[in-house]
Amino acid sequence: MREARRMIAPYKWIDPSTLPHRGETTQNWIAFDEDVDPEIMERWRQRYAGACEANDLAADNDNELPAAATPTKSKLTADEEREYLENFQREQLLPGERGELVFDDAAFRAPSTGPFWHIKEAIIEGFAGDVFMGVLDGAPKLHVDGIVEPITPSAPFPLVDPSEWHGTVATEREWFLSGLIPHRQVTLLSGDGGMGKSLLALQIGATSALAIKTLGLEPRPGRVLYLGAEDEADEFHRRLDDICAAHGREIGDLTDLRILPLADQDAILSEPDAKGNMKATPLWKRVERFVKDWQPGLIVLDTAADLYGGDEIKRSQVRHFVGMLRKIAIGHKCAVLLLAHPSVAGMTSGSGYSGSTAWNNSVRSRLYLTSGEGDARILKTVKSNYGKKGGELHLEWREGVFVTHDPTEPTIADGLIASHDDKKFLAVLSKLNRNGMRPSPNKSPSFAPKMIAKHPDGKGTKTQAMEQAMHRLLDAGKIKVVQEGPPSRRYARLIVSAEDFGGVDDDADSG
Repeated sequence: MREARRMIAPYKWIDPSTLPHRGETTQNWIAFDEDVDPEIMERWRQRYAGACEANDLAADNDNELPAAATPTKSKLTADEEREYLENFQREQLLPGERGELVFDDAAFRAPSTGPFWHIKEAIIEGFAGDVFMGVLDGAPKLHVDGIVEPITPSAPFPLVDPSEWHGTVATEREWFLSGLIPHRQVTLLSGDGGMGKSLLALQIGATSALAIKTLGLEPRPGRVLYLGAEDEADEFHRRLDDICAAHGREIGDLTDLRILPLADQDAILSEPDAKGNMKATPLWKRVERFVKDWQPGLIVLDTAADLYGGDEIKRSQVRHFVGMLRKIAIGHKCAVLLLAHPSVAGMTSGSGYSGSTAWNNSVRSRLYLTSGEGDARILKTVKSNYGKKGGELHLEWREGVFVTHDPTEPTIADGLIASHDDKKFLAVLSKLNRNGMRPSPNKSPSFAPKMIAKHPDGKGTKTQAMEQAMHRLLDAGKIKVVQEGPPSRRYARLIVSAEDFGGVDDDADSG
């Protein structure tokens, strides 16, 4: 146990400009433990007087150095001491109130308030204009040579009296993705390398920005920030092209998505200092400023191995890092989705653990993406403080996106198949016309859907599917019908709208 050889330092000031000027008497006391070296007491008195003079303030008794208070025994009970210290931590000491405050004479800060600290008497007094001398936001502190410098205020002490909730209705729990990703919390998504967790996270984020469903789920609509430390911008472009096509949207619709690709940069957000405490890096501060201004509803961090600069098996560092993320989630009212690679043991056991179990214990929800047969994937809910654990979502990788099929309603799988058919129809139709053939929109030996299904590049397609693609593309204006031949023998030809093979537009001819 550390010996409590401490003194009560000079009081902290809200703003020196509000204190009395020279000629007005202030009343301050500096109380010391009885075994404090006299030289220490003298040094503090000199610093106090220097600070007063530097700020044009009157010290005690017409600028005379304040005398050290006579060592006394505490007049407060243990409970009273605890109450005053708690009030001090809550920054609730009032002018004229007497409090028991212990400060470290070396570090000029409040040390631990544990019961082994022997607390001496100190006096908090009001000044002219009811100026309060105590620890508040922006308060300066006395320093060597009379310099006054700002101090960091103590953290609030947010006591809650639940009885005050009587008669009120509790708010419903908010989700970003119901049952999987809680709002205002950190969710960990782990998955073996190559499973597609980055793609899955991007798909969820993109559909949130598009305000549409995906995988039978409905992400909370809103802005999304994706910080990717493993992929370049071109890779994001390719993936988003596939995601948008599968959902019947254009990449130009993604106005509520922002991507920060950091594959070629140092992406560390937090790293330990010399004492092993996790500290924010300049990148973290830039990201937090952007989050404050842009206010996304989801932040995706891909992956922990690239963004976390601490030791992944040190529980204290892991918990501190996740705590920093949670502070952003709560403070900026967003969900944070942190991607991670499981450890070898985590893969072997099927738990998906990533290094220390503190990763699992520190988050409120943890998802694990693992493999099934072939291109199948299984998204498991392995931890959920707010919902059901053990749920599974069966997915399949198809043409650059994840799909799942619900036979009761059209889903992303149907949209993906349609998009694939449309692309094939356009490509083969263009080739047919360039080769001098005349695909027709009418059922005949040159019926375009039939010609495309029989073409080598159309292998695997069916005439019926190509006919449906033709109608979709006509409705979208991506293909058109032109009339060719002499007036007495007109025939219709189907072409890609962006290409010109002669002829007269069907609409113009009919007019």
